[in-house]
Parts: sequence; structure tokens; C-alpha cells
Amino acid sequence: MIKKLYLHLEAGYVWGKGHTDELQTTFEAEIKEIMTALGWDRWHKSMPASAWECFRNDYERAYCHPMTTVITVEKNHIIDIVEAFSNAINITLREYKVYEVDKEDKNYFDNIVRKRIPEKV
Repeated sequence: MIKKLYLHLEAGYVWGKGHTDELQTTFEAEIKEIMTALGWDRWHKSMPASAWECFRNDYERAYCHPMTTVITVEKNHIIDIVEAFSNAINITLREYKVYEVDKEDKNYFDNIVRKRIPEKV
């Protein structure tokens, strides 16, 4: 069953101001380390002056931002993801919430994200 997982993070990002290049580099490196250790692949790299990264694992998708990371994920993967973020060095997991996805559509996240970013081949 697919769930929507929200991870509320602290990684030095200030709403409306962003963060320094050094903090962005640190965030990108740690988020990549966390997600690849969980078996996810980078799907879309952050553009210059942007703070997000996207990863995928089969049909699961993760939109990673230093304040909030949103992941559509199989229910049985949630604990592993929360544990990985809880053990991060430079990223603090403030809280997480799990929501139902309206339908069991394996393309759910693709359809939302595709409106925001083009698929890179």
C-alpha cells in the first residue's frame, strides 16, 4: 500500500532566504548518502540556486528539500526511511507524518512532479 510520508527537517535553510552554498553542498551530500544507502537512485539533480533533490526507487519517489521532504512510498519502507533520517549528521528530523494516498496509483508522484520538472533522460 502506498503512503505519503512527510519529513520535516532542519538543515540550515531559512524560509524566504534560502541558505549558503556550503549548507546546500552539505545537504546534497548527506541526502544523497541517505537515499542511496536505502537503495534509491538520484532522479533529478538540483538546479543552481535551487534547494531540492529528487530520488526514485522503482515507482516510489522522493522530493527532498532541506525543510520538508515528501516521499510516496510503500508502507513497509517507512520505518527504514525514518530511521535513516533520524541518524543523519547534518540534517535533523523534527517530525514525520504519514498520510493516505487517494488511490493506489503507482504513477501518483510522477504525475505531480512531472508538472514541476521535466523528466531527464
